[in-house]
Amino acid sequence: MTAIANEVEVKLTDERTDAEIAESARMALKLDSRVPAESVKVVVSNGWVTLEGKVPYYYQKSTAESDVRYLAGVKGVTNAIVVESTVSPTDIKARIEDALKRIASSMRIESRSRPETARSF
Repeated sequence: MTAIANEVEVKLTDERTDAEIAESARMALKLDSRVPAESVKVVVSNGWVTLEGKVPYYYQKSTAESDVRYLAGVKGVTNAIVVESTVSPTDIKARIEDALKRIASSMRIESRSRPETARSF
């Protein structure tokens, strides 16, 4: 009988502390004008970054993750940011209806009758 144990542990030569990673992550978010950094909380544990908070748009959630994913010392990212849209479905419906009314009011519709052409057989 043979037993094999594959235990791989990666150690960085310049391993960074969680505090250093957290500070780098906060700075990266603060420097990216697409992300409301004050709405995102960064928690780091053993090199694993967790992003928490609320943003109004999905692209902000995605961008925040991209900003911190490849920072030195980051082993992984859990993106727990919640997207809470500030626009209600009722507001969207009203905006679409208003746009359709504007388009319809600027349209001009004509109908013309074509004269019958003489046919000979």
